Amino acid sequence: MFRSRQNKTELDILEEKYEKQLEHSPDSSSFVLLAEVLLKKNKIEKAISILLKGLRKNKNMVTARFLLGKAYYQCWKIDLALKELKKVTQIAPDNFAAAELLIEIYKSEKKYDVALKIAENISFYYEDNPKLEKQIEKLHRLIKAKDENIKPGDNFVSGFRSAVDKNIKPEGGHLKTETLADLYISQNQYGDALEIMEVLILKEPQNLDYREKYNRVMHLLSRKSIR
Repeated sequence: MFRSRQNKTELDILEEKYEKQLEHSPDSSSFVLLAEVLLKKNKIEKAISILLKGLRKNKNMVTARFLLGKAYYQCWKIDLALKELKKVTQIAPDNFAAAELLIEIYKSEKKYDVALKIAENISFYYEDNPKLEKQIEKLHRLIKAKDENIKPGDNFVSGFRSAVDKNIKPEGGHLKTETLADLYISQNQYGDALEIMEVLILKEPQNLDYREKYNRVMHLLSRKSIR
C-alpha cells in the first residue's frame, strides 16, 4: 500500500482528487481542474469527454471552452478546435491564449490575413506587447510574400546547415518523409518530427508547406516544454 502511494505522481494525486470532487458535486467547476490535469498527462480523449460533459451545464465558461479547443488542437481535430476557440473570443474578446492559438492555426493553413486580423484585434487589449508586435510584423511579411509569390530565400534554411547533413541516410531503414513526421507529431514526439522536417527543408527549401509545419511543430514543442 505504501509503495503504490509512493509511486504516484503529483498529477496522479490531483486526478484522483478532482475525480472525487466531481463524484460528490457533479455540477461543480472541478471538471475544469480535472481536464487540465488530464491534458498534462496526455489523456486528451478523456479530457475532451470531461469538458463536453461539464460544458452542458456551463456553456459560457471561458476556461473550459479554451481547454476544449486546446485539446482538439492537440489531437489534430482542427475544425473542432477552431469552433471552440472562436466561441472563446466571442465570449471574451481579450482572451490572449485563445487568440494566440487561433493565430497559429490560421498560419499553418496559410490564412495569414485572418491571422493578422485576430492579432490586430487582440492587440487592442494588449498594447506594447513585444511578442504580439513581432507576430504582427511577421504576418505582414508573410502576406506580402504570398501576394508577390516570393520564393523563400536561403535565410530560413541556413540555420540548419551546421546541424543537419544534406546526405543524411535513413536510420533503421525508415525514410525521412513527411508522413513519418506526421506520425511522430500524432505521438507527441515533436523532437523527432523536427529532425525530419529539417532534412526535408534542406532538400526542398522552396516548399512553404514544410516551413509552416516546422514552425507549428516548434510551437507544439514549446507548449509541451512549459506544461
